[in-house]
Amino acid sequence: MLKKQFIFLLCLSLLLLLISGCGMFTGARLRITVTPYSELYNQGYVDINPGMGHFFHYDEGDRVYLDAQVLFEGPGIEFEGWYGPDGDLVSQDTGELIMRDRLMRVEARFKVESGVAVYDKIDEKWQEEMSKTISEAIGGYYHLLVFPGKFFENIIIDFPGVSLKSLLGPEYTTIERPIFITNRNFGGLAGFTLDPGQDKTAITFDHYLNQEVMIKDNIFQSGQGVKFERDIRAPLTIDNNEFRDQDGLIFEDDLNAEVLVQKNEFRGPVGIFFYQGIHEPLTIKDNSFRQNEEAVLFFGSLEQKIEILDNEFDQVGVGVNFPYGVKYFDDILIEDNSFLYPKIGLFFDNYQSDFKPALEIKGNDFYDNSDIAIHFFSTENLNINDPHIHYNNFEDNNIALGAGEDISYASYGELLLDARYNWWNCPDGPSPYGEGDPVEGPVMVDPWSSSSH
Repeated sequence: MLKKQFIFLLCLSLLLLLISGCGMFTGARLRITVTPYSELYNQGYVDINPGMGHFFHYDEGDRVYLDAQVLFEGPGIEFEGWYGPDGDLVSQDTGELIMRDRLMRVEARFKVESGVAVYDKIDEKWQEEMSKTISEAIGGYYHLLVFPGKFFENIIIDFPGVSLKSLLGPEYTTIERPIFITNRNFGGLAGFTLDPGQDKTAITFDHYLNQEVMIKDNIFQSGQGVKFERDIRAPLTIDNNEFRDQDGLIFEDDLNAEVLVQKNEFRGPVGIFFYQGIHEPLTIKDNSFRQNEEAVLFFGSLEQKIEILDNEFDQVGVGVNFPYGVKYFDDILIEDNSFLYPKIGLFFDNYQSDFKPALEIKGNDFYDNSDIAIHFFSTENLNINDPHIHYNNFEDNNIALGAGEDISYASYGELLLDARYNWWNCPDGPSPYGEGDPVEGPVMVDPWSSSSH
């Protein structure tokens, strides 16, 4: 009995040594081909079974189940996650997936070939064959799961219901040509680096949107980011992208559905440009605007509620700009933003409010604006207490609040621009009343706050 146990343990030890030899200790690399399965699993682990290896890709509660043949046999080894030598999921040098068992310190390297796995949304199954390019994988109501690699192809999406997502994110999957979306039922795009060149636009929509769309987790490395040449007719979300080069988002037509722009970083000359009217609610929140000439620029009429919340405007020319008039609009809320070292934080020209108090500017930080933190260049038909400019912090600004001389009022009496309850960088109030940041024009500031908010 003892002899049998000894032989069993000896064989097990030799087998584990063999498995270790396929891993990090010898530097040997295991090459496999990866194809998708049709099932979704809820467990995020890697289990190397005799003759077979399975690994999972995590995606906000879902794991895409992928099946991979391995070249060695042995007992099951449960991997708790994907671990590279530097904490990376994929080797930058070889493009290999690296899996390591925490307990046994065994590492397996899996080479992933570039390609596109196709999921048929109608038949609810993965296609057996992978496509070599994105263009050849495009079909009606297909979800494309794009494996790591660089894709040098002009992509035209003219089928309905197409969506694209990279398997491992923008660090490992790059599209180096423009994408043109000519179908109104586009499903979305997530997890790519888009690098079409400085004189190109990464994504162009030349048809109106008729299906809810999300553009998420992308890096726009060069050129313009996303251009919408037709109106928006279905909800649109732009979430957690980086726009590193030219203008970020360009809306050339009306917004006729809700739009949410959140958690993005904009570094180009113009962050977001609205050429036409806003006819459904627009929310811009938790974004970072850095060194833009114009961070957010509005040209058209504003007929629905606009919320600009919790954004950071750092060293921009103008934070939020309404250069050609603000009229005929619903509520505008500008709250809890930081305007750090810009030339002008907020600019309003030809501001009109004929109906009700509509503009509320509260809880913002205006720090070291070199020109004017909030500038009302000209206004018409102001009603009492409109706009509300309350509970903001003004510190070290050249001029904190400026109101043009051609202000007129819809109501009778000596009405002033309401800027009470703000901190002006001094307990005795703004200049010329105290020694705080200066205000100019017909502005009502008393009472003010004796400390910052």
